[in-house]
Amino acid sequence: MIKFKGLFDISLGGFACIRGYAKLGDLEKASKIDDYQRDLLSIHRDEISQFLSDRTNLFFPEIILSCKLVYDFNKKNAVSGLNPISDIRNKTNFHSNVNKLSVRFQKSTDLATISINEDITDSLFNRVDGNHRLSAANIEGKDEFKEYITPFCIILLSDDFDDNQKDKIIFHNINFKSTPLEEEHSLKIILDDNELFSDEFLKGPSLGWEYYLSRKIIAHANEFKHIKIIKDGEKHRTIIKNFVKLLLDKNIIKKQNEYDKSADIIVETFREIDLMCKSKPVLGENIGVFSALAFLHIEKPSLTGAYIKWVENNLIYSIQEISTTSLVDIFSKRIEAKSRNIFVSLEINNMQSEKNFAAINSVIEEINEEHFSNNLILKLSPIRIDESGNTHTFQITDEIIQKIEDCGLFIADLTGMNCNVYHESGY
Repeated sequence: MIKFKGLFDISLGGFACIRGYAKLGDLEKASKIDDYQRDLLSIHRDEISQFLSDRTNLFFPEIILSCKLVYDFNKKNAVSGLNPISDIRNKTNFHSNVNKLSVRFQKSTDLATISINEDITDSLFNRVDGNHRLSAANIEGKDEFKEYITPFCIILLSDDFDDNQKDKIIFHNINFKSTPLEEEHSLKIILDDNELFSDEFLKGPSLGWEYYLSRKIIAHANEFKHIKIIKDGEKHRTIIKNFVKLLLDKNIIKKQNEYDKSADIIVETFREIDLMCKSKPVLGENIGVFSALAFLHIEKPSLTGAYIKWVENNLIYSIQEISTTSLVDIFSKRIEAKSRNIFVSLEINNMQSEKNFAAINSVIEEINEEHFSNNLILKLSPIRIDESGNTHTFQITDEIIQKIEDCGLFIADLTGMNCNVYHESGY
């Protein structure tokens, strides 16, 4: 038998509630994720595990569950006239003849106890708020989490359509209508107070290494005069902290003793991008575009130029809501696709050039068959430099320019000493 004890009262909107404390493992076992809850992300589970592992400053608000009081009046010995919610409001004990859940009140007090069978096959409580916190009770090798005493609030509902609707409305109001503290304001409180939050404290488990490194970088923020999203200062702490965390998660920068060196690398990267933004302001006006540029400039600096050109040509900076990781992934996939394109520049109506092209094509087919059977094939783009027969135009069409720029390998056949082949090779 699992029992949850707490104080009973009627809350703001007239909901019957029981508030108390219980073991995290019991709350997890007795509750379930409803179909409207978002999926649990593994990264959130890792974060909550790290948070719970360190007991220093450990606190989080109450877990909110809902419980429907069901009763079958058609069953034998059913009590007619019983009204679960009304009776509970009058502090009358309730016992379900469907799932054996019971609510009992301690005489002459507001103390109530909800009891359920421990061998229940279907969890009786729905998780309204606190799903990620409850998931910590199932983390392998962290059985101690199950014993943590956790605050809870159980909302008692009747088993009818209106209360099923209320259950989902409560979830919506908690998760989407509340006004959360902006992360920027929270970071300002912590990162700007060197006396209350020392560098060593920032490195500790209560916050994390990204806070320490962010403080070091933010100290140079006034140097970046052309990066608009940092210069304006409305969210520059959040932008920098999220960027640092991305580098940590991707293992681009190292922890512990290398942090000051890593800070120098990031600051120098921002300085170089600041110079780029002086002539190309759009690079510093979009959080995703800027952060992806900084990421690539540190991890793969040789791609910086190609990234900037891609952003400009495709108006990527006009997309307001795009994550840094998504932008890096999209660009990286494009670069990978380009690297598999082969452009062959040759003279048409030249028998030897045609033989050479056939030989090149044959080699590519052999490579595809031997190494790229999983459909990641090399693509041959045999662009004929002159469809009109005039081999002395000295012009490169826009189509040819684009295909040259989009190829990973350029092959020029100089057999016929054609001027256009030389021109394309020079380009």
